[in-house]
Amino acid sequence: MDAALAGIYGTVAGGVIAAVPALLGSRWSRQQFRDQLRAQQEQSDLAVRSAHLQQRREPRGKAYAEFSGEVLALEQAMGKLFTDFLGDLQYGGERPELQSINAGLDRVASLWARVVIEGPESVVAPAEQLRKKLARARDHLARTLAMTETRVDRYVGDHGRMPFDTEDLDEISTLLQSFMDAARFALDVDGTAGTARV
Repeated sequence: MDAALAGIYGTVAGGVIAAVPALLGSRWSRQQFRDQLRAQQEQSDLAVRSAHLQQRREPRGKAYAEFSGEVLALEQAMGKLFTDFLGDLQYGGERPELQSINAGLDRVASLWARVVIEGPESVVAPAEQLRKKLARARDHLARTLAMTETRVDRYVGDHGRMPFDTEDLDEISTLLQSFMDAARFALDVDGTAGTARV
């Protein structure tokens, strides 16, 4: 074998030996780059989704809290008015406090509309039940406050209770708790897809 030929073979062998690890390293680097790019894209998608969810949750949470607060205030006002009625037993006549109950019911209806817009259905349904119960309770309370002593006695004798009593307040409390549970669950799950179900 000639020295020149040995040099050529050595050069070729050295080139192959150097090229194989370089090619493998290049392939590995390219795969690492793709994996890193995919991970960065996933991180970016998660950050965008998180920001979007936060933007959806804030107005929902505010609407739910305002609705709950107004319902609670209305429930307490109804309870106080009924307790005052039982305490002084002034039958019949006009009750100016009933106007504030009516105004509170109007505010609840307005806030209920925001809850309907914000959704999801799993929160809207208990809010609707609560709004309807409050309206019925207000009607029962107005009827109770307008009764004369004789009519109250006759009504209680026929029905076993007044048109409005503490059972109405208990039912409002139960419905309010159902609404708040549904709202909390909807905010915890996903504020955009309406997937929260109670």
